[in-house]
Amino acid sequence: MAKYNVHAGHCPQGKGASGAVGFLKESVEDRIVKNEMIRLLKSEGHTAYDCTCDVATTQSGCLARIVTKCNSHSVDEDASVHLNSGREDEKGDGDTGGVEVLIYSWASASKETAERICEEVSKELGIRNRGVKVDSSLYVLRKTKAPAYLIECCFVDDKDDYEKWDAKRCAKAIVRGMLNKDIKGGS
Repeated sequence: MAKYNVHAGHCPQGKGASGAVGFLKESVEDRIVKNEMIRLLKSEGHTAYDCTCDVATTQSGCLARIVTKCNSHSVDEDASVHLNSGREDEKGDGDTGGVEVLIYSWASASKETAERICEEVSKELGIRNRGVKVDSSLYVLRKTKAPAYLIECCFVDDKDDYEKWDAKRCAKAIVRGMLNKDIKGGS
């Protein structure tokens, strides 16, 4: 069985460097997704460590705490859960912002997993698959020891994404992509 680090990005909502807000609050929803991912991975017999920063701190302080927690475990992959922003679609335009997954480089060992996660979340929630993107500037992708990916589940400021959003279904889709199989879901 595999071992995973899973964390929600940012500090808790309203405490330090919390995430984006719109129709959804990133620092609330990413924790729901993260908790469900950990539960599902464990129900499938895998080890899953929670590396979330749950204290009020700065952005750099939060990132440093997450990476320290991640690097304290020997794992197969690091999964960072986020929600995107920047669509500013308050009325709904009939099109979703969608899901994307960021990796450190095209040669990353996590590239295939990232592709599967995009596909599964897009299919499960009925939102656009924005695909895998490379971003070597992101601290978590640069500094973690294990292959890592950063999942932008949907857009917090897109009414169309909001209307399709379901954190637990998203988590299940992510875990299907991670494990490359259908999952039972546990009790």
